[in-house]
Amino acid sequence: SEQDLRQELSQYGAVVSVRILRDQQKQSRGVGFARMNDREQCQAIINRFHNQSFPDFPDKSVHVKFADASNKNKKLYKT
Repeated sequence: SEQDLRQELSQYGAVVSVRILRDQQKQSRGVGFARMNDREQCQAIINRFHNQSFPDFPDKSVHVKFADASNKNKKLYKT
């Protein structure tokens, strides 16, 4: 749940927001997003969780990365 994700990530710093994508039946699609207070906190989470599996899902690994910047955001920072 969003609450579980927020609690787990709060060990690494202030969690700004979390979101888990859900299907029409409100079941998790296995994709989530978290926004942290700063980049170093994000990097610590990536270092800790990327390519790790969890006891409840031993046959699946978690892929953690920085969000891809959208084309809209890329244009904002283009010089």
